[in-house]
Amino acid sequence: MTGKLQTLTSGREPPAGGFPYIQKYVAFIDMLGFKNLVETADASAEKREALARVIGIFRTTIGAHETLGTRVTQFSDSLIVSADRSEVGLHAVLSGCSWLALNLIQYAVLLRGGIAIGGITHEPDVLFGVGINRAYAFEKSGLPPRIAIDRDVVLDIQRCANLSNSGFVAQDQISGEPMVHVLREIEGYDAKPIAGGIVWDRHASDIAEIIRLHTSPTQPDEIRRKYVWLAEYWNRVVSKRNVLPQV
Repeated sequence: MTGKLQTLTSGREPPAGGFPYIQKYVAFIDMLGFKNLVETADASAEKREALARVIGIFRTTIGAHETLGTRVTQFSDSLIVSADRSEVGLHAVLSGCSWLALNLIQYAVLLRGGIAIGGITHEPDVLFGVGINRAYAFEKSGLPPRIAIDRDVVLDIQRCANLSNSGFVAQDQISGEPMVHVLREIEGYDAKPIAGGIVWDRHASDIAEIIRLHTSPTQPDEIRRKYVWLAEYWNRVVSKRNVLPQV
């Protein structure tokens, strides 16, 4: 998504007193390189099939749950998620963003965005609010392919014992700024079989190979810079246990 952020509204009249404007956690997430994915898919049935899988993952990984006050709106290459300002709402946003980023890395698709707090009206046909603007500011900043976390959200995480001990927050290895730790599942993997657990060996090998390919000097500099950052993050995580491949 480029340019000025547009709000989504319908033609219906607003209710008496205006639309509800509630303080919520808001995530704005953008798929990087989506334009190129669409253009390459135009000439290849195989690429169109791969693009459909990517869009399916993007649309369905984070689900809407009314009991958590979680709502999701997807338009083109962008996703807006809002959730109640509660511990369960915050967990839903952090967990959903983590899995979305990790799922898409395996398709060589990177995300950039942010999670913030602010007033929002998030209905099927009406979407606007300061919360969106604050989260969107991280996406348009041109920062590395990460989902940044506003410091007010970090404070809320620190106040929740379960969340503060769950490893959802990491620091950008360059700037030290807080971000969603999308590799937390990778970091905790020790190769010991667990019933129902994910065996990360093959997935990790595939991700490492994707990173190697995209850090090649033959890649365009704009793409290579993103994956160089990811390579540093990846190596820092997997080196802690040395059971998964470094790049």
